[in-house]
Amino acid sequence: MRRTTLSTLPAIAIIAVALMSGGCSREASRAQDARMKMGTIVGITVYGKDEARAKAALEAAYVEIDRVEKLMSRYSENSEVSKLNKTGLTPFKASDELFMMLIKSIDYSEITGGAFDITVGPLMKVFRTSLEKGKAPDESAVANAASRVGFRKISLDSSSKTVVFESDGMEIDLGAIAKGYAADRAGAALKAVGAQSAIIDAGGDVLCVGSKPAGKPWTVALRNPRDPEDFLLKLAVKDLAVTTSGDYEQYFESNGKRFIHIMDPRTGKSATGCISATVIARTAMQADALSTSICVLGPSDGIKLIESIDGVEALIVSQDRKLFRSSGFSKFEAD
Repeated sequence: MRRTTLSTLPAIAIIAVALMSGGCSREASRAQDARMKMGTIVGITVYGKDEARAKAALEAAYVEIDRVEKLMSRYSENSEVSKLNKTGLTPFKASDELFMMLIKSIDYSEITGGAFDITVGPLMKVFRTSLEKGKAPDESAVANAASRVGFRKISLDSSSKTVVFESDGMEIDLGAIAKGYAADRAGAALKAVGAQSAIIDAGGDVLCVGSKPAGKPWTVALRNPRDPEDFLLKLAVKDLAVTTSGDYEQYFESNGKRFIHIMDPRTGKSATGCISATVIARTAMQADALSTSICVLGPSDGIKLIESIDGVEALIVSQDRKLFRSSGFSKFEAD
C-alpha cells in the first residue's frame, strides 16, 4: 500500500477523457451524446465501422439504460423495486434480473461486513428530508430508520424467486449498484449490435469497452471537482470499469458538519470513512458497490478489502487528504 499526502485536495471527481486527436483509426466512425439518465448526465462515445452502426450502438446503449432505470428506480412508482418496497411483509415474486441483483447485493454486504447494504432505503428518506431542509437529521428519525435496516432481514427463495422483508417498513435502495449495472448492460447492448470500442460515463461510473480504435487505452481522469482545471491523475485502461464515490456528490453542511448521501448502514449516519474512493474493476457494478463500501470503511479497512478481491484496485483519499493506493493501482496510472 502506497501513501501520499496532498496539501490541498478537497475531493476527487471522475471524468472520462477520450483523447481522440491522436492514435484513433481514421476508418472508425464515431457517435456520441450526453443525456440525463438515472439522475445524472450519462455520456457515451461509440466507434463503429460506419456512422449508421455507431449511431445504432449508441441508441441501443441508451435504450438499455432506460430499461434498467425503469426496473430498479425507487423514484418510479411503477418500477419493480418500488412494487417490492410496497409489499411489506408479503412475499414478492421477483423477475430473474431483480432477483440476481438482490443476490449480488447481499454478496457484497457479506464481503464488506455490512458496509454495503441495499436496505438503507429508510435512511435515505431521512437524508433527503434533511437535505431539503438543510438541517442535521433528527436523532430519533435516524434511530427509527436504522431499526429497519439490515441485509440479513431480506429472505430470498431461489426456487420460487420470491423476496420477503422480515421487518415491516423495510425498503431497498439500489442506488449504490444500479448505475454501475446499467453501464454494464449498456456496454453489452452496444457490443450486441457490433460496436467493440466505446466509453460510457454515467456520472462517475465509467465503463471502457475494449480500447480506442487504434488499440490504445482509454484515458480516465480523476479530477478535483472544486477546481475543474486540477486533475489528480489520469488512468490508462482497456476493457475495465472505473468508479469514484465521495463526499462531494450529494451533501449539505449543518453546524460545520458535512452530511453526505452515502449512509453507513452500521450506524445509520452519513459515512465519514474518506473523502473519496476510486475503484478499478472488471465490471462497473462491482466497482460501484466497492467504491461506496470504501467510503464507509475508510482507508485501512478499504485497502484490506480490495487486496482480498482478485482483479480490483483502488485509490482512496482519506479525510486528512492522504492518498492510499492498493498494491496494483499504479500500473494503471498514465504517464
